[in-house]
Amino acid sequence: MATNGDTLPLPHAPPPGVAPSPPPPTAEPAKPTTSPPPERTTPEPASPSAVASLDEVMNSPGARCIYERVKILGSGTFGEAWLVRRRSDSQALVAKLLDLSKMSKRDQKYVESEIQCLACCNHFAVVKYENHYTADPKILIVMEYANAGDLNMQIKGRMKNSKPFDEYEVGYAFVQLCMALDHVHRNKMLHRDIKGANCLVNADGRLQIADFGSSVIGVSADGGEEIAAARGLQGTAHWMSPESIREEVTPKGDIWALGCTVIEMA
Repeated sequence: MATNGDTLPLPHAPPPGVAPSPPPPTAEPAKPTTSPPPERTTPEPASPSAVASLDEVMNSPGARCIYERVKILGSGTFGEAWLVRRRSDSQALVAKLLDLSKMSKRDQKYVESEIQCLACCNHFAVVKYENHYTADPKILIVMEYANAGDLNMQIKGRMKNSKPFDEYEVGYAFVQLCMALDHVHRNKMLHRDIKGANCLVNADGRLQIADFGSSVIGVSADGGEEIAAARGLQGTAHWMSPESIREEVTPKGDIWALGCTVIEMA
């Protein structure tokens, strides 16, 4: 099975005029390339306090006995990402543990918005939300686990091994991400931080948009229903559109960032 950091071939695009669809569950996973995988960083062992924080939330009334801790995947300013296993069927999932006490009121609003956006999405190319649990001031967001890292890792691995994506792979990725953003925008949401690092990759080549930490919900498809609280610079500098730099709340920023991501692949 592929692991985070392996370079994987993306499936070829379907013939012209045929709508793409997610690979069926019985499809044989794409065979990894024989070139060495890119260097990957091993997360530092979880600190006792981090383990205690996770266990505290996982043992809260709502989440008790549902999941078991596997390992820490990474950490950031506000918390950690964990690999957990659902006890009922051994399904691997990602649990993002956040400490709200370390956040500003604005950042806490974005956590709330992220949960709302994930819960409203139901698309094969958007990471699936499972549930969330709170043990004040901690919150745990549980979601689908993509087992082959992210698109940024794939891009770097291809560059290092001099094995660029071919046009069919780029096209197939582009179609999947377009479909994901169409679903997001039709549901009056904006992602606002599209980039390779926020596009997860599965071993079968399926891409999924993730990390809705900068997202906003309640915006119309034409950007007319702007939310004053959502204004401000959001996103990552090299992927930000002119509209995003002007602090406009509009789907145009997502489309621009998608274009930048696809150009990176090419």
